[in-house]
Amino acid sequence: MYQKQHHFLPLSLDFWGIKKTQDELAKLCGTDMVYGTNDISIKRVAESFGLVAEIHNNSTFEDLHHWLAKGVPVIVDWFTRGRSDEPTSAVADGHYSVVVGLDDEHIYLCRIQRLATCAK
Repeated sequence: MYQKQHHFLPLSLDFWGIKKTQDELAKLCGTDMVYGTNDISIKRVAESFGLVAEIHNNSTFEDLHHWLAKGVPVIVDWFTRGRSDEPTSAVADGHYSVVVGLDDEHIYLCRIQRLATCAK
């Protein structure tokens, strides 16, 4: 999975007191202008700043709750079926976001500049 933008990564690093711009992180991740950035590169860059990073595929609400309860921002890669006028077999590219909350029905994502200001 590749992403072209790094809106989520500065948010996550800022939480840990690491200040980097999207452009700096794109360079560190080796972002490709066509294919974007993959999860392995994101993990490598996070670890280069002394953070512990893990990649979990097919995580459950329980998995997310476990890390959120520890106060750890969780980066997720999510997919949407896309537009309603497209065939059901069409799946848009994934998108990374930072999870800031969870309840029985919803996952809450942070889409602004600072995690500290995100709330359910």
